[in-house]
Amino acid sequence: MAANGKRATTTVTGLLLEANWKEHTAEIYPDAGPVVKVRFPEDLSDAIQRAARQRVRVTGRATRPRNGPRRLQVEELEVLDGAPGLDEMLQTASAQPRADPFAHAKPLVNVWDLFPPLPDERSADEIIEDIRACRLPHQEDE
Repeated sequence: MAANGKRATTTVTGLLLEANWKEHTAEIYPDAGPVVKVRFPEDLSDAIQRAARQRVRVTGRATRPRNGPRRLQVEELEVLDGAPGLDEMLQTASAQPRADPFAHAKPLVNVWDLFPPLPDERSADEIIEDIRACRLPHQEDE
């Protein structure tokens, strides 16, 4: 741990993911805030394995190096019974019925409904001729 960091006992609650048993590290994804990197002792390896992909409460000595992520040396691990883990959260999300965005759509019967109506009953040629007439200088009768 960094010598210039601050140490304090803290508790983090979140989803335990990304465990590495060789290096004895894991990541906790809290409900709010950034990921917390944790280091656990060898005697907690089995508990970490059972808690993987579950919501946990971890207590330990936290260090926050300057300009770095918070790190936690695990002293106590508790799996939160009754709290949904990753598998339950994914099943719940996939079981939610999705609203059909086209449920109330009707077929297009007349393609001309896509275009705005013409301003009057004149043809396009008549409208262009009227525009040109407006632009020409008026000649007064003498």
